[in-house]
Amino acid sequence: MRSRLCPTEELLSEYLIGGLSTEERRTIEKHLEKCHSCRGSLVETYEVLKKLEIIKLKKVLMLWIKQNIWLLSSILFLLLSFFIHRYFLQLLVLSMLTGAKWIIDKRTTKMMFIQKEVKKEELWKLRSK
Repeated sequence: MRSRLCPTEELLSEYLIGGLSTEERRTIEKHLEKCHSCRGSLVETYEVLKKLEIIKLKKVLMLWIKQNIWLLSSILFLLLSFFIHRYFLQLLVLSMLTGAKWIIDKRTTKMMFIQKEVKKEELWKLRSK
């Protein structure tokens, strides 16, 4: 059972991610040596933080895959062309086409960002006059 002398959940979370000073860390570590409840709570907090980190990693990975689907397709077709000799040329052409699509999409995306920045710059100049 947690006592009023036990650190809060937020403090334990900060301890886990390394956001405390050395003095605070030592104080919590001394407390953890004696308090079974806080050790259990620390383990639970660690598991929650670990799950959140995995979810965040999955989101980042899925976003990268979504942004680079044409590149991945191109690589897949290229690899398949070496394993399926019967369709070597067809798969090689597919690889080149999907690679070109990836390059075009990347350039288009860059151009859109450049155009947005130019518009922002023009608006800024108009406002400053």
